[in-house]
Amino acid sequence: MAAADAKVAAMTVIRNITLDANDPYELGKFWEAVLGWPMDAECAPGDGEVLLRAPEGLPGLLLIEVPEPKTAKSRMHFDLMPQTTRDEELARVLALGAKVVEDHRKADGAGWVWCEDPEGYAGADRSWSREIVRPLARRCAPRRPSPRSPVRTPDTLPSKKRV
Repeated sequence: MAAADAKVAAMTVIRNITLDANDPYELGKFWEAVLGWPMDAECAPGDGEVLLRAPEGLPGLLLIEVPEPKTAKSRMHFDLMPQTTRDEELARVLALGAKVVEDHRKADGAGWVWCEDPEGYAGADRSWSREIVRPLARRCAPRRPSPRSPVRTPDTLPSKKRV
């Protein structure tokens, strides 16, 4: 069998990406406009769950109502790649209700913009932050050391005792 014909058997697949929301329908309308994914026809204002149908082969976006606001930073965010220019997409999502949290654009076209959605999910204390186009070449950039962990070099790694 040729490598191109090989298939990987998945034991488990991601069915939906699920987000907590205070108003799933309104937040669903925002993400429907941003992504162009249709909201399930059965969804209505006031529903406790709203599903956006993703293109074939991708997980859907499920928004579930929770009464409490988000109180801690999430380690997950959407890294979006627009089909237009970064600046055109930024203008579009701002018109839909997004807000800029951090602007890392550079004059040479590199960089990104981090936004929050209408429920305020972004920044140091919220989740679902959105980066609007980070050039693909920068996706494999060297990892920056965390301020919480020391930089490890061969001479600072712990030695292993051999028996």
